[in-house]
Amino acid sequence: MVSLVLAVRVYRECEAADFRQQMVAIVHSRECRKVMEEDFRELDPHALTDKGVIQTYEIVDSSIEHNPMGGIDYYVIINHDEKQTVSFNMDRYDYGGGYGPLESDGHAISGKLSARRLARYGKQIYDYDWASKYKKAHPNEFPPENNTQKKDE
Repeated sequence: MVSLVLAVRVYRECEAADFRQQMVAIVHSRECRKVMEEDFRELDPHALTDKGVIQTYEIVDSSIEHNPMGGIDYYVIINHDEKQTVSFNMDRYDYGGGYGPLESDGHAISGKLSARRLARYGKQIYDYDWASKYKKAHPNEFPPENNTQKKDE
């Protein structure tokens, strides 16, 4: 009887470890990084450049956990400063015919990062869709992206 209980416990621990490894793999996937970086650009139009408030990010693996309401919760450290963080919830929804793409269910930013954004961009950060409005108002700060398609000759 004791061996059966022990076997069940070991099985459940292995199953939980596999589930955790899957969550870590999803959070570090190219698809998830793309979604995160889109969110960063909504927070900071110059994100991930030397002009941005958000220049670098690092996923904190120990923060990755399953959200009981669905998805994966975790946070990232911004610019190697543990007081500047962004918390994420990523999820993939079932649309009836299978799961759709990975989506951000929202993010929350730390007070220090919020203060840096406010100092850099002003109170407009509280407006809806402010990042795209900022880009339109300051086109000289955003050079057009290079066209990577080859032209027919």
